[in-house]
Amino acid sequence: MNVTKASWLKIGAVVVGATMLVAAVRLLTKEAAAAHAQNWTPLVLPVSLRTGAIRTPQIQIDRDGDYEIVLDLNHKFGINKMQCLLGAADADSNRCAGIPNLIDISWKLFEGDVVVTSGTSHDMLGLTWSDTVKRYLGRFKGQRGHQYVLVLDVNRDASELDVAQPKLMVEAPYGVFKDYGVGVAIQRTEATVMGVIGIIVLAGVFFLQVNSRK
Repeated sequence: MNVTKASWLKIGAVVVGATMLVAAVRLLTKEAAAAHAQNWTPLVLPVSLRTGAIRTPQIQIDRDGDYEIVLDLNHKFGINKMQCLLGAADADSNRCAGIPNLIDISWKLFEGDVVVTSGTSHDMLGLTWSDTVKRYLGRFKGQRGHQYVLVLDVNRDASELDVAQPKLMVEAPYGVFKDYGVGVAIQRTEATVMGVIGIIVLAGVFFLQVNSRK
């Protein structure tokens, strides 16, 4: 009776350990597939900021939610001059004396021939600094599976900024990406813990089995 009971306990432990290990692998696989499927920056397009129109290729959206329209530039000017040239919200008029605000851009977002939304660079004056400088031009709500075309009208010649290799980008807001990253980290931790417990349980059963044969 004791032998039978011990055998059932071992079988139960093996089932629990194997189940936790399989669940951990499935969770990690699912998370990896979801991360691969998310394109947080569906458009990166080198542009010139001379006066005229810029028409993008089709932008494929694979998630519902907000997207930001951004000019991304290399660091080619000092911080103060860059703020002035890009018309940042915190650019001081006294500091910018003699340095023009070059950013005067209007934009329209099309789905087919229909204008979904529109705006101008005056609607958003945000600027962020990291490896590059990002000047925000606008925001729109994208729908998963939809394709859009963005048309920008550069109303003022800003070709002075071309030395900074400007790129037009459409990307998910940083806060959304950050929250997603936190969720991914939690899922990976949970999967790792389950996997470790599963391995410990299976290893324990194995060693008990080996010792019982001695």
